[in-house]
Formats: sequence, structure tokens, C-alpha cells
Amino acid sequence: VVLPLEQAAAVKYVVEYARSGRSKCQATKSLIPEGELRIGKVIDNPHNPGQEMCLWYLVKPLLERMRKQKETSKKLTELSDLEGHEKLNKEDQHVISELLAAEKKLHESGDAITSKCRLVHPDGKFWEIVMTDEVTITRWGLTGEDGIKHVKRHSCPLAASAYFADSLVRKQVKDGYVEER
Repeated sequence: VVLPLEQAAAVKYVVEYARSGRSKCQATKSLIPEGELRIGKVIDNPHNPGQEMCLWYLVKPLLERMRKQKETSKKLTELSDLEGHEKLNKEDQHVISELLAAEKKLHESGDAITSKCRLVHPDGKFWEIVMTDEVTITRWGLTGEDGIKHVKRHSCPLAASAYFADSLVRKQVKDGYVEER
């Protein structure tokens, strides 16, 4: 089974300023302008075994994409996880460090769960939602697997997240999901 390139496991991550304006962000599909900060996910090249290839991302879209990955997927947590970070200017090093610290905190937060719901579908699928004061986390997939995770931050915490969660649960129930017993 050949996975889409974006789902391939990362060998490592690299960071640099785009050398030209030809590469595309794998998350947004937009061109990355020359000189723009970008992060590369280095994977084993499925077209040329034994070789590596790099999938380029703009910083924030990559971090958003990583929130949706399985728990077992390699995550960026510190600036030193990025090969080439020492070549960045200090300001960009600081910005990336702050973004990674916020992502790590979000990933580790789970102690302030305000609500949780898990639904199952007769076709062997699951869907669950976990709410904290500021974040709604949904996860879905085949029963028995980790599934795919999506994290949404709310600017107006409790009211927005409660409304958001209720509407998502109603949609899943309408699609045939039932509460897990």
C-alpha cells in the first residue's frame, strides 16, 4: 500500500529560507516566495528507494497539519528538532521557538477537559470530541485505530466551543453515529 506523500513518516525536519519561489506549501498548495521561512518534512522517496525527498511547508500551515496527525507521528516540539535552525536569524528562531512551545502546550493539555463524547457507526467507524476551556479536539477513524485528529482553538472560549461541539455532534448523529455504550 502506497501512502499519499503527506502521510509518509518523517525521517527528519529541516528549516531554511526558500531559495527560489518555485516550491509549493504541501498544506496550502500555494507557492512559497523566495526568502520566506519554510520547513521541510524529509521522507523516504517512494519513487527512488534509498533516497530522501523533502516536502515543503509554510510554518503555520505545517503546525496546523501536525495537530491532525496520529498521536504516534513525529511532532516538532523544540527548535533543535529542525535541522538548519542555527542558520536562521535570531528573530525567526525566536518566533519558531514560541510557536513550537505553544503547540507543545496544546498537545500536552488535557487536564482541563470540560466535556467528552464518543460516537460509533455501524460501519466500524468512530468519532469523538473533547472540549477544554479554549480548544475543541475531534478525532475520527476506524474503530481500533488512532484515527485522525483535528484541533480548533476558540477566540471566545466557552460559549463558542460549546455551540461548535453541539453542532458537530448533531451532524454525526444525523449521519448514523450513536453514543458508544
